[in-house]
Amino acid sequence: MSDRFVRELQFRNYSPRTISSYLATLVQLSRHYSLSPEVITTEQVKKYLYYCKEERGLSNSFINQVISAVKILKQDVLGLNWDEGIKIKRPRRNHYLPDILSKQEITTLIDGPQTRSTRPSSPCPIQPG
Repeated sequence: MSDRFVRELQFRNYSPRTISSYLATLVQLSRHYSLSPEVITTEQVKKYLYYCKEERGLSNSFINQVISAVKILKQDVLGLNWDEGIKIKRPRRNHYLPDILSKQEITTLIDGPQTRSTRPSSPCPIQPG
């Protein structure tokens, strides 16, 4: 299985780092259930994702990485139809509020030290010839 999986990723021109990351996520999933990734069910994958998110506190990026690896394995290597019973929803992105700067911080940014590259240029950089 892993040879076909790696060949599929190489055919898609995935980077060596992405290939090793996807393989590692499938190995972790496989070890979690002591089963081959080919026989792990969609429900087991969902439970594993919940475990990773809630108990291990892993990021949405990791969750998406697992989903992507499983999708390529199930759909493109094993030939299963992803949309019929296998499809796993991806987590929503985290939305962060922007940091609000104080008046002092804004003044410091505006009046801060200016180097040659940050100094405003003359109003008309092109001189008449």
